[in-house]
Amino acid sequence: ILKKEDNPLIIAGSTHHPEEEIIIGIYKNLLKLESKITLVIAPRHPQRVPSVEKLLQTNGFSPMRISKAAKSNNRSNNVFILDTVGELIYFYGIADICFVGGSLSGNGGHNILEPLYFQKPTLFGPSMDNFRDIEKVVLQKNAGLKVKTPEELQERLLQLLRDDTLRKALEKRSKEVFENEQKSLQHSLDIIGQCLEKPPS
Repeated sequence: ILKKEDNPLIIAGSTHHPEEEIIIGIYKNLLKLESKITLVIAPRHPQRVPSVEKLLQTNGFSPMRISKAAKSNNRSNNVFILDTVGELIYFYGIADICFVGGSLSGNGGHNILEPLYFQKPTLFGPSMDNFRDIEKVVLQKNAGLKVKTPEELQERLLQLLRDDTLRKALEKRSKEVFENEQKSLQHSLDIIGQCLEKPPS
């Protein structure tokens, strides 16, 4: 239901206020240029799901919660909210492009290695205080895209949607991050491994 033919899947993971509003605004603009895009927003805190749902509805969308998607017959929906706990990493695994939240909201960011582990083109904002070592390695390898503003995020997302060569280059370099930096990143690898050992309910 998420992966539709010719529909790129964008995941906005571990988002905080006001990142959802930013992402929704960007998504609306992107749809004017690229009509077939599926969006999944995964709020960092599950208790914020109702407010994100209302925000999407206010902007003219009819979002579907992931917990209800498997039982739904609606195959035309292109906007989803991840309302389950512990499953974000699996959605990174099926995404085409990932934005990691907490990084545009000033919350210190979240672990960009999770989508990079699956060799996904990954974007993040300037606030990465909680993951400085990881950010340094990723930027040194040019394996992820750091954006400073919502406008730059939109510009980069559109570029990734249209530039297959750039996406493939990022995928290749993200693989190199794990091949060449395994020792320094072992702790994060262990965490990812533990997540993968737990199948989604």
